[in-house]
Amino acid sequence: MLGTGKRRGGAILWPLLLLAVSVRAAGPAHILPVTDLRVLGDEARRSHRVILLAVTTRWCTYCHQLKADFLRPMLVSGDYRDRLIMRELKLDDTGTIRDFAGKITSARALGSAYGVNLTPTLLFLGPDGRELAQRIQGLTTPDFFGGYIDRGIEQALRALPPAPASASAPEDDDG
Repeated sequence: MLGTGKRRGGAILWPLLLLAVSVRAAGPAHILPVTDLRVLGDEARRSHRVILLAVTTRWCTYCHQLKADFLRPMLVSGDYRDRLIMRELKLDDTGTIRDFAGKITSARALGSAYGVNLTPTLLFLGPDGRELAQRIQGLTTPDFFGGYIDRGIEQALRALPPAPASASAPEDDDG
């Protein structure tokens, strides 16, 4: 029976490897940080998608739960790819961000400009940076939270300006 141990190990590893490959093919498992909202707005305009901006902080346990239980699974599923572009704004990051007007700003200043005073906060933005749906603040009622996110996305999509005639399929795989 000693000779079969190697075979069983291989039999276990193959399904895990296939699962890893299939998850990666669906979409990334992490939320990209926001760096240039002007470029992101142009991409959202071209592809007729909403920008879902998750405003978080490193120390916020509810932010980590939101990402693990809702946002990452949304990315991995690929189900939202044609409807939104997701990015994360960490208020405690020290780097700079280009805003929708092209000006360099900080994460804290950008959060303040949107009136964010609680994390996590989900903002549903149009290509010009306007909020298109009611923001979601905090992590309330986890059993219904996915529905709240979907409602915000649908509301924002209805509020988007009409798609340009040359709207194309999404270019990235993170939404």
